[in-house]
Amino acid sequence: MRNLAFTFGLFAVLTVQGQDSLSSRVLEEVVVSGARMEQSVSQIPRQVAVISRTEIEQSAFHSVGDLLAKQPGLYLVGANQAPGSNQSLFMRGAGSNQVVVMIDGVRLTDPSTPNNAVDLSELSLAEVERIEIVRGGHSTLYGSAAIGGVVNIITRKNSTTGLHGQLSAQAGQLGPAGSSFHQMADAEYRSAQGWFVRGSLWNQNARGFNATVDTVTNRFKRADADDFRKTDGRLSIGYQRNGFDVAIAYKSTKQRVDTDAGAFADDDNSFLTFHRNWWQVNANVNVSDRSTISYFGAYSSSVRQNENDSSQVAPGVFDGSFSRGRYDGKLLTQEVQFTHTRDRLSVVSGAGLFYEQMNFDTYFFSSQFGGFEFTTNYDSLRQESFTSYAFARANWSWSPRLTLQGGARGNYHSLFGFFTTGDLGVVYALRPQTALFVSGSMGFNTPSLSQLFDPARGFGAITTRGNSALSPERSASIEVGLRYTGRGGTRGAVSFFHNTTRQSIEYVYLWNRATPVEQLTFLDYQGDTYLNISRQRHMGMEASGTLYLRKNFWLDGHVTWMTNRLEVQPRDLPADLGTSSHVQLFANGRFLDTEVSDNALPRIPSVMTRARANLQLKKWLLQVAYRYDGTRLDAAYDPSFGPFGALGRVPVGAYQLVDATVLFNLSPRVSLNFTAENLFNLDYQEIAGFATRGRSAYLKIVARW
Repeated sequence: MRNLAFTFGLFAVLTVQGQDSLSSRVLEEVVVSGARMEQSVSQIPRQVAVISRTEIEQSAFHSVGDLLAKQPGLYLVGANQAPGSNQSLFMRGAGSNQVVVMIDGVRLTDPSTPNNAVDLSELSLAEVERIEIVRGGHSTLYGSAAIGGVVNIITRKNSTTGLHGQLSAQAGQLGPAGSSFHQMADAEYRSAQGWFVRGSLWNQNARGFNATVDTVTNRFKRADADDFRKTDGRLSIGYQRNGFDVAIAYKSTKQRVDTDAGAFADDDNSFLTFHRNWWQVNANVNVSDRSTISYFGAYSSSVRQNENDSSQVAPGVFDGSFSRGRYDGKLLTQEVQFTHTRDRLSVVSGAGLFYEQMNFDTYFFSSQFGGFEFTTNYDSLRQESFTSYAFARANWSWSPRLTLQGGARGNYHSLFGFFTTGDLGVVYALRPQTALFVSGSMGFNTPSLSQLFDPARGFGAITTRGNSALSPERSASIEVGLRYTGRGGTRGAVSFFHNTTRQSIEYVYLWNRATPVEQLTFLDYQGDTYLNISRQRHMGMEASGTLYLRKNFWLDGHVTWMTNRLEVQPRDLPADLGTSSHVQLFANGRFLDTEVSDNALPRIPSVMTRARANLQLKKWLLQVAYRYDGTRLDAAYDPSFGPFGALGRVPVGAYQLVDATVLFNLSPRVSLNFTAENLFNLDYQEIAGFATRGRSAYLKIVARW
């Protein structure tokens, strides 16, 4: 079945041919994320994807993460689980903390989380104009975390004068018992003098869905139904005229999840709330016909709070525990950019400052063993860092067929000092419709504040969880590909990539080395921490394309195949730990007493296929979508393997999903969307222990004025 899915996906995306009898349906796409300035996709020496406003409006998705889950080279955990589940992104094997997520060119992170990655469920689709995705290393332009690629969420900006707006409402059934409702409204007024004000509001409620896989066969109470509430509002004002463009925006996101305590663990008293305030200023001034000065500034403050009260574990029996945590994060970005275009040469350069800060405040109480409590407050630790940087990148059209690109970046980090990155790229037109592209780039990812400074130190621990001796992860990537653009909208691309990350940060457990591994018990536990000890390699192929068979019927899709490898040498361990402790990788449960070489990394499928058939009938658009994700492994506790608390790995099965969408335009301003997901009601999991939605259906209405 895996070979069938792979073959079908490859056929769907590579069987592309020009149709001279059809007029061109697709204009040349222009993106900004590939070079920090407007540039046609044909000039970018790497794979690029654009999710347009039309596709967003025609979809029944709830968040940015839902859309990204359909894109080439991306695997998103959480998109098909309960609403409000943490959505973490893997891009070409790189983890969510190794992918840059931006809003209008400004990086968004969550410094209060262990790995600094933003939870994509936070990002609704309110006021989103398009989403640009550039895969591959991009640290020269975007700094830390741009190892796997870049996701740039671009909000709406340009419109005609007067009052414009949009209203939408969606109702859906999630599996047999869950439901979801959301409403969205946005409006803009633009004066003839260039002033504008724009606002949007998003509201979502979901209920009745059990987030975990239920393995209890003799239940004394019903499983708890998990709820989710989210409100997202954005307001911006600005001025745009005569080469001057400035906008000030404020965005507030609030959400509350009635969640479960962990995999296979239904919990009726666990809650998580999140609130972020985001201020952003973007300005562009055309100082001449060829030169532009831009300013990007943003400030973010976020608060995440969780609470887990005592839960009933048997009739009349409670576990007698209570925990509460508050996690605060702050971000500040200040950047100035200069863009100059002259004849066949374009240059972009800039300098800026990126600041992060985080604080923890946790409390735990248990009535067991006579009762005890534990409080941790990190306010006095002043966990913060800043990075100042400067970069320059040039795009030179050597000839009508050859384009050269290259750039460099210097970074000064308050904890790691000065270091540099760079990249090179070539695009060569083999024929008018076909181009070869090659790119090579260096990347880096600085440790999160939690990985560096977390002072948690459990019973028996010989070190804190945070490790101030950590260094940035370093990567090198190369990509070679072909891009085809035919008439009538037919297009295709195929590329091969190889990415190596050195000094990769791994989460590890420590055990007393005086006890043989097979005899370890709880008393031998020496804590947990983070270490720069592994080398990760990701190599694979991506193919994507669109094929028009008729004027009103076309196929589109993509396939990704990857091999992933993790390597660790015992000699890379810190000298003190190598002699005092057995070091055990969380990722796969392996002990580092000998060399570790693993070809399967957790939660990353080696094969991903998406294909879609589209039929346009006047006011109707019919779509049938197919999705295949291959097998992967997940970390899991296995009491029969190794020491107390040993980590084993469980296989998570491959799955195939079929969805269908019917879009009907009642008028030029009103449309209806009906979407059915998982038509065959497949029972599957994205990760071990957490449930996914069964057969689901959504009805959405959109009105514009």
